[in-house]
Amino acid sequence: MGHVRIWKLLKNRGCIGDAQVFAALVAQRTSGEPLGEALLGLGMIREEQLLSALSEQCGVPVVLIGDRVVSQDVLRVVPERLLRRHHVFPLLVTETRPCRLLLIATATPSDHLLLDEVAFAAGMSVVPALASRVDISRAISRHFGGAIAAS
Repeated sequence: MGHVRIWKLLKNRGCIGDAQVFAALVAQRTSGEPLGEALLGLGMIREEQLLSALSEQCGVPVVLIGDRVVSQDVLRVVPERLLRRHHVFPLLVTETRPCRLLLIATATPSDHLLLDEVAFAAGMSVVPALASRVDISRAISRHFGGAIAAS
């Protein structure tokens, strides 16, 4: 299946119409942000709708981090500076013979360079899950202290 545009997914689900797409494209032209973020910023869709559509588009599951507490063993797998710089959060390490897998929350699960860098730093294969930038920011702040921009 080819890459389906986010606006088409949202439109097919009845979340937006042509007028909303046009308004978001105009807003996107000045902000430079992805179209889904523009729709969200304009209040035309809810975050859950965007995450669900992005999940379908990228073929990865959505994860809600919420108040989940992650063990120090998992947190130590990836350097904190990398987590903050790339806005990712480690959730779980699984041992499956012959390899170990790291489940990470990211707002950009299709960024293969990012996934490769995290995998290299962790020394294991990485499996991405989609999460909101705000959810990731809160998890990093809660586990490591200090606030980071949710940009």
